[in-house]
Amino acid sequence: MERILKRRIINIIILIILIIAVYFAFFYNPAPPEVELAKCIGKNSILYVQQGCPHCERQKDLFGENLQEITVVDCSVAPQDCLGITHTPTWKIKQENYIGVHSIEELKNLTQC
Repeated sequence: MERILKRRIINIIILIILIIAVYFAFFYNPAPPEVELAKCIGKNSILYVQQGCPHCERQKDLFGENLQEITVVDCSVAPQDCLGITHTPTWKIKQENYIGVHSIEELKNLTQC
């Protein structure tokens, strides 16, 4: 009986941890960067995306209203501008390609903003 109770408590704790992990993985959006930081990142980089790409949407959502400060190239609309881009999202910073979703902090460091 005591063994069953311990097992149930452990299962409940594991379930709570999983719920918290899912929340942070899918629903937690940190505050968008200040407009000056977004301008600096936008001045020193290009973001390549394509329509229907959920990771691209996640990347763009990190900037919130300040996305307008970022140079975004949609490869499904302008494929001629995406030569050499094999995956999206991709950031081009100082002639280097950085594939995948990157945090604002990572982009700040990569662009030296």
